[in-house]
Amino acid sequence: MYAAASAAGNSACLSRQVGAAVTDEDGEVLAIGWNDVPRPFGDLYVTDLASDPTGDKDKRCWNYGGKCHNDEEKSILAAHVIEALAPYIHENKRADAAQAVSKNKKLRGLIEFSRAIHAEMHAILTALRQKGDRVRGGKIFVTTYPCHSCARHIVAAGIKEVYFIEPYKKSLATKLHGDAMTESEQTSDKVRLIPYDGVAPTRYLSLFKMKPNSRKKDGRVVRIAPDIATPKLEKSLEALPALEGLVIESLRRRSLIETHQPLAPLHAVEHEAPGTDPV
Repeated sequence: MYAAASAAGNSACLSRQVGAAVTDEDGEVLAIGWNDVPRPFGDLYVTDLASDPTGDKDKRCWNYGGKCHNDEEKSILAAHVIEALAPYIHENKRADAAQAVSKNKKLRGLIEFSRAIHAEMHAILTALRQKGDRVRGGKIFVTTYPCHSCARHIVAAGIKEVYFIEPYKKSLATKLHGDAMTESEQTSDKVRLIPYDGVAPTRYLSLFKMKPNSRKKDGRVVRIAPDIATPKLEKSLEALPALEGLVIESLRRRSLIETHQPLAPLHAVEHEAPGTDPV
């Protein structure tokens, strides 16, 4: 999922940034993808200062009219609807009707006018182009629940499981493809849509990136005894009353405060959370 989340940072889409990563059955990453505008003869537009220092060749929406073309087409569609209904709407009510149509959830939820290819499709096409049939039976990790357009391509590609983080209410994936996709983790005869349960991409480096020269000394591994090891997380998961008690005990043992209650057992202070000692 970290590969998918990092890929999302490549996207210059004006609507949202989405990333995806396709793996084979064994979990090896085959390709990553993100949502952005396709360029002629394959792949997507990217920033290339070496060959295009002025950015004139970059035809993503920010540099191609400076607008979201999906939003523009939806506005045009709303105007056509009002125009078609005009003979049946009183002239004094047409402005209110136009506003009601433009704010309609179904209309606002349309995504087919976007110029960008979705992250799932980018990842799948890249994987198929480079790795061939290793996609079949594999998995796809995506930062956002797949839309119904991507859902059918995920099914057709032979992917077995989809892992996602953010929900996407506009998706009709299981409604339109309930015969082939399911949100039940126990079902094995359909493509499974599973909420991601693991290390959050935003915490990945803070948990697994090590400080330079912290793993060895004089060519030998540095081992840390479990009973003195401190957690990598900056915040303790202890309840606030428990943390307050640890702070008080620490201050009392250092004679920094005085209370009339007996000291807590030593083992209660041995698990003192990092950062709770204000001294």
